[in-house]
Amino acid sequence: DTTMKAIARGEISLDSFPMAPGVKARFAGVALPELAGYQGLSYIAAYDIVGRNIERHGSKVSRVLYYRLTSSGATKYLLVYLTAEGLLTDIDVVGE
Repeated sequence: DTTMKAIARGEISLDSFPMAPGVKARFAGVALPELAGYQGLSYIAAYDIVGRNIERHGSKVSRVLYYRLTSSGATKYLLVYLTAEGLLTDIDVVGE
């Protein structure tokens, strides 16, 4: 949750967060309006995708976590892509 809030704000330095280098370069200093105003995350599910050769921002994805974003607006869902080491390598925000 702390990492998503830092990304939502567009923090200049993301060095203190558990992220792969490519995603730090992509999101540092860039506020994401689709995350603006969310109040919390509710875990839905996780899927292991090891061996599918999916890469995001230069790192192989091993696991995808699914969350529901809690806010006062429309329902949104967050997909969090992780490396085998547990580092964030990308996110997607999608509507219903």
